[in-house]
Amino acid sequence: MQDNTIVMGVNAPREHQAIITQLIFELTYLYKQNFTRLFPCRK
Repeated sequence: MQDNTIVMGVNAPREHQAIITQLIFELTYLYKQNFTRLFPCRK
């Protein structure tokens, strides 16, 4: 899964967008490796 683009409002700073994108990417990796039952939700 390489699609880690998140659409946020114009008021969200780029730093926040980058952090949230990284969190979702890492959580997706852990979910696929069966290390967690938490499913990454992009909303």
